[in-house]
Amino acid sequence: MLINGLPQILARRGLSIRELARQTGVTYSTIWAVVHSERRSVQLEVLEAICLALAIQPGEIYFIVYDDVSPSAPPAIATSIEAKKVKLASHQDLKIRTAEISAEEKQRSKRVTDDWRSW
Repeated sequence: MLINGLPQILARRGLSIRELARQTGVTYSTIWAVVHSERRSVQLEVLEAICLALAIQPGEIYFIVYDDVSPSAPPAIATSIEAKKVKLASHQDLKIRTAEISAEEKQRSKRVTDDWRSW
């Protein structure tokens, strides 16, 4: 399964989609679609701009997770609907965890800026 790690990267760095769009020069709607995996393909120029802005490699954004298969062997294609439902559920869990991390980062940054001693 191909995983999009960009939401976690943005959450760890405390960057918003709008800020990443500003840094890359790519439109907000394009960055939003990449972050939320709404695109079936990403132009190389967009991927390059994101990688340069975040100082990362493309493999840190997109990576493959093999289900019950060793990484050296190609994964078997899920033919049953049940197997696809399990994969979808794990993807949903990842989205939920990403939202939790983002909320935690916002709370952490808010506490630091609210403290007058941090000025």
